[in-house]
Amino acid sequence: MGMDPVTVGLIASAVVGAGTAIYQGNEQKKAANAQADQVEAEGEFQRKQAEADAKTEKQAAELRAEQIRKAGREQRAKARAGAAASGMDVGLGTATELQSEITRGVEEDAGMSIFGGLDAFKRGNQTGQSIGNRATNEATALKAGGKAAQTAGYVGAAKSAVGGYQDYKAPKK
Repeated sequence: MGMDPVTVGLIASAVVGAGTAIYQGNEQKKAANAQADQVEAEGEFQRKQAEADAKTEKQAAELRAEQIRKAGREQRAKARAGAAASGMDVGLGTATELQSEITRGVEEDAGMSIFGGLDAFKRGNQTGQSIGNRATNEATALKAGGKAAQTAGYVGAAKSAVGGYQDYKAPKK
């Protein structure tokens, strides 16, 4: 004995509804995972870029410090030559105080340059870590949303199947 067309229609509708719900949930999960992967990749790129920029800042500060020291050596040499040309004893009194003052100023400027570079390096690395953490958190949320969509698809499939069964078992008029 065959099934009547209404019963066949109810069963087909339930199967199609269940299949559609599962398919949609799985596709949403795939899309969310792909988006999460993209967010993680972009976050990793930005993290590495921030750290590279920080390293470059530090190196530039060290180079500036060396340039300051070189300029200071030249300034001390000129001061010594000027003092000697004027007849001063470059190893005594005012001449040595001048040399010491130049050295202190140069080292202070070089130290400030290095300090600024280290500060930029630290901030850049912190920024990089912050970017990486933010990307990881966003990717985790996207994956969780995808998993929730997949679960919703399975729940929808179960509802469709139960609804189809109830329609099948309902008294026929």
